[in-house]
Amino acid sequence: MLTRIFSVLALLLAVTAVVLGSLRILHDRQIERLWETLHVPSGTALYDPESVTHLPEPAQRYLRHAIAPGTRLARSVVVEMQGRIGLKPGADKLPFQASQILATPNGLIWRATVGEGIRQITGSDRYIAGEGAMQWFMGYAFPLVRASGVDVSRSAAGRVALEAPLMLPSALFPEAGARWEAIDARSARVHLQVGSEQLALLISVAPDGRLERVEMPRWDAEGVDGKPGYVLWVGDQLTEERTFGGYTIPVRMRATKRADTPQADAFFEAEIKSAQYQ
Repeated sequence: MLTRIFSVLALLLAVTAVVLGSLRILHDRQIERLWETLHVPSGTALYDPESVTHLPEPAQRYLRHAIAPGTRLARSVVVEMQGRIGLKPGADKLPFQASQILATPNGLIWRATVGEGIRQITGSDRYIAGEGAMQWFMGYAFPLVRASGVDVSRSAAGRVALEAPLMLPSALFPEAGARWEAIDARSARVHLQVGSEQLALLISVAPDGRLERVEMPRWDAEGVDGKPGYVLWVGDQLTEERTFGGYTIPVRMRATKRADTPQADAFFEAEIKSAQYQ
């Protein structure tokens, strides 16, 4: 009797492993297909510094510093990064390795391996065609997180906008749909539409054109008091830059959600290792 029970259990485990492995393979294939939809070649337009003279002075400094004259205006960027991320407030940050494609305002995919050993998780966050989703696995195939819906989509749309100044400066030209607003000598606000979200980013720019800080209200399912709403996100500690294919971007950064509140969580620190523009 015990032998038969063990045989049945072994069979069930084997079937479960096959099913979970198949689901993971389907996830990976779907991500590959969606990745290609964002991997759109750039057009023929080349950056001319004279084309930004009508923008607020901080925007001019930022774009002239970030993009070399004659550089093709990219529609997407593929980034390799590493760093540390906190999966919940107050938790120790775990190391991660990630690849990301960003094509503001169309979308992004972030594929990552987080943690080490038995704590390792793998999966992706994405925003494509107006819909956001997260799918994460413990190890290779055990389902850990699967989320989608209106709140996830609104939050993911905010991420698409928030990361543009950091990784894809060419997305912030008026020709790409951006609308700039003067604030003061060191900062300007840029308005973007991603899906149904109307988003406004405040960027701070050093006198030499370096990006110092990016901040934006971003939708959060829990808000500050447990109710859905917008919370302030800040990208800062932009302490180092590198140039990739004519684009000079910060390669070290920190992200803080619910900034300027008692619940502020500086949960994300990253270093960009490479960036390929198209």
